[in-house]
Amino acid sequence: MKKVSMYLFSAFFLAIISCRDTKKEQEALEEDLNTIEAVEKEVDETVEEVEKKAEEVESALKALDSI
Repeated sequence: MKKVSMYLFSAFFLAIISCRDTKKEQEALEEDLNTIEAVEKEVDETVEEVEKKAEEVESALKALDSI
């Protein structure tokens, strides 16, 4: 009976340790995902700005061509 209870205690202890590692890994993963999303948002904003500038340059070039 001692061996069975010792085995169950060991299994319980390992389960607790495994869950803690998983929570830490999940938190780290969520932080990484938030960082990635922030970078993606910046990239999207930059692309929009570049497209606006490109349109302005194109219209300026058309105006120069018509002169």
